Amino acid sequence: MFIQRTARFAIPLLAVFLLVGCSREKTYSTADGDVKVKTNARGDKIEITAEDHDGKKITAESGANVQIPSDFPADLPIYKNAKPLAVMKIEKEGHSVTLESVDSLDTVYSFYVDALQANGWTLEAQMDFGTQKMIAAKKGDQTAAVSLGSSDGKTQIVLTNSNEQ
Repeated sequence: MFIQRTARFAIPLLAVFLLVGCSREKTYSTADGDVKVKTNARGDKIEITAEDHDGKKITAESGANVQIPSDFPADLPIYKNAKPLAVMKIEKEGHSVTLESVDSLDTVYSFYVDALQANGWTLEAQMDFGTQKMIAAKKGDQTAAVSLGSSDGKTQIVLTNSNEQ
């Protein structure tokens, strides 16, 4: 459900990122609901709030000084040597956090394999495609995915968690 809802909003959100230009605040109407976009005065941070026709809210933030949401699951580890680039939250369903680290892909991957298990997560799948790796994990009614990629000497980390409903 979380992945489907994320995909339905991903394309309109990407379009909004491209269309925002110099605008400070603007609301766009989509088939799935309204999307409000705010940029800061320097234009280096974007905040998006979307609400579907059922009243479910999605919030996203990218750019300078992005913070991990305070309600992000404490047992889903954040890599210590990583900078948050973007965060997204779907109300009552889950989060997606994008991070970047200068540490190697293998170092970050090993951290997540060990830290997830240490925090009580069961690893359900692990995939290694060379410059891309993925871990799927489950804990109680929560699922998590850790997607890692390497390019230009940096490791990109995407953490996604969802609550089964």
